Amino acid sequence: MKLVGDAVRQGQFYIPEGNNRMLRGLKLIGLSNWGYVKNAQDLINPDPSTTNAKCTYNPNIECAKGDNTPLNGDHTHFILIDDGSRYKFFGKYAEFITKFETMLRTEPPHGLGIPVVTLLLEGGVDAIRILKQRLAEGISAVIIEGSGRAADIIAYAYKNAIKTTE
Repeated sequence: MKLVGDAVRQGQFYIPEGNNRMLRGLKLIGLSNWGYVKNAQDLINPDPSTTNAKCTYNPNIECAKGDNTPLNGDHTHFILIDDGSRYKFFGKYAEFITKFETMLRTEPPHGLGIPVVTLLLEGGVDAIRILKQRLAEGISAVIIEGSGRAADIIAYAYKNAIKTTE
């Protein structure tokens, strides 16, 4: 997520909106499991009777290994999925993301017709499960070899697979 956020930040441009405000020209939606977000309580609206309440969230938080992760500040929007789990990517979270991406890429009237690609940098066992699920849904994938862990294993397997024709 950080590499994608960095790439968007480098290519970001701003559009004048009026009232001396500027809007980001590139939009980047982050989908995250609520149970993974560092200081998630800062995102809770203290007054449920108000709508469109603003919150103050600091994405520049130091994290220890194994700790929750802060949201990436280079994203313009977030969809936080709370399936009751912590530190797990499979289950309802992965199912939601796959269905959401399928809806995005499906042509109207049932979808939005937006191209979707899965980008795998590093990753663990959960990333392999999610990648398998997305490929089964017909969502293309780009594997970044050399980024480590699951991405390197999949890149190695792809390069060394025996191709047979029957």
